[in-house]
Amino acid sequence: MKQLSLLNWIVGAVGEAIIILCFFMFFANLPDEIFWLDLVVTSVAYALVYFRAVRPMVNLDDRAQREVPIIGLSFAATGFYAGAAILAMIVMQLAEVEFKYQILIQILLAFFLLLSFMVGARVSTKTVEVFNHEQKLQVELDRLRREVRHLDRTIAMTPGIPGLVKGRVGEFSSQLRYMSPSNSIEAGDLDREMIEKVKRINSLCSDYEANAEAIDRALSEIMHIAAERKSIYSN
Repeated sequence: MKQLSLLNWIVGAVGEAIIILCFFMFFANLPDEIFWLDLVVTSVAYALVYFRAVRPMVNLDDRAQREVPIIGLSFAATGFYAGAAILAMIVMQLAEVEFKYQILIQILLAFFLLLSFMVGARVSTKTVEVFNHEQKLQVELDRLRREVRHLDRTIAMTPGIPGLVKGRVGEFSSQLRYMSPSNSIEAGDLDREMIEKVKRINSLCSDYEANAEAIDRALSEIMHIAAERKSIYSN
């Protein structure tokens, strides 16, 4: 979860109230347009830094973890903007820069902050796209693993199947751990072929004595396919 607690909101509001109070106590003599510009800039800088600091960095409910790649960018962009905006505000007040130039500089700084947020949003979107693509590639392997678990149950519950067959199925099951999802057409074909082979072996196990030779041949074929499939990775 990435929700802020009520205490976070209360503390944030108190901090903002203190900023406003300080401005009215110590900077009320500034020209109105500069007073309100500086108050808005300070409030925005404070809000960005405060909520970036108290907001949880990682959302455990987001399986794609879209914000992980941009944590550094988020902190850097927020810190740079807040520091640059406040420093520019102070320097321009001391140098008595005209209001139009003050607001121009603050707009430029806000624009660069917006650009960084846009870059972060693009990176987050790409992260989700990659995650969804990997999940899609994983589907066939997950189907294959489910079928092998089904075969394991069938063998365990069917009397008369020798330990050698159980061992070969167990060996094939262990090989699945080293198979990587792949966007190769060939890999997809091999995954589907293994699924069909496992289903056939599962059906043959209902009468092992009559189908012993066919089961042995199918196991040899599926082990050969597995060896070929392990050598295929994403393009």
